[in-house]
Amino acid sequence: INAEYMGSFGPMDCAVPGSSSDLSNQPPQQQPPQPPQRTIKQPPQLPIKQPPQPKQPPQQPSQQPQQPLQPPPTQPEQPAVDESLLIGADQILRQVQYYFSDDNLPGDNYMLANMSSEGWFDVSLLFRFPKVQKIQSQHKLNQSFIVQTLRFAETLELSPDSRYVRRKGDQPEQLKVGARTVSVLGYQPGTSEKEIFELFSRFGTVSSIKLPKKKKKKKKKNPTL
Repeated sequence: INAEYMGSFGPMDCAVPGSSSDLSNQPPQQQPPQPPQRTIKQPPQLPIKQPPQPKQPPQQPSQQPQQPLQPPPTQPEQPAVDESLLIGADQILRQVQYYFSDDNLPGDNYMLANMSSEGWFDVSLLFRFPKVQKIQSQHKLNQSFIVQTLRFAETLELSPDSRYVRRKGDQPEQLKVGARTVSVLGYQPGTSEKEIFELFSRFGTVSSIKLPKKKKKKKKKNPTL
């Protein structure tokens, strides 16, 4: 288009379809009215009545048969200890400990001859001693009981196999015991060693007691004709 030609028309408004000036002059488009939404009312729910349940009779507590009261458990009665065994065990301990004491062992040639270099003495030989045999028969003690009793001796010890016994500590030496020995006269005949031991134990330690042996009267033989 020639400018001169355009100028002959003078100023004019020209609207380009689709431009903003064209849209502003158009009337607003109205949307079609939408039908109103209807709310569907649900019918109210009626409460369902359950049929009445039959009443159950009240449960009575079950009565269990009463068990008879039992007495509390009693501890088993311990067997009574024979007093004769205790007395015999005490006498065995004192007698055997005396055999290994300084008052007897240094001058007992029989025990020294049957004793090892370490001081062990055969237990079976103890049962040949007359005083041990007397205590054993008087209180009815067996040999195994006597061996186990020696374990409680304060001055003796047993070998692991319980076949030998020896004194504890140093081995016996040749001691002079005369300065510690007293001679007692005037006691009544028939007095036992136990009574004398209890009497003199009030004044000190009593290592051993020796009663004089009764001399047997020899019967005179009739002279031969």
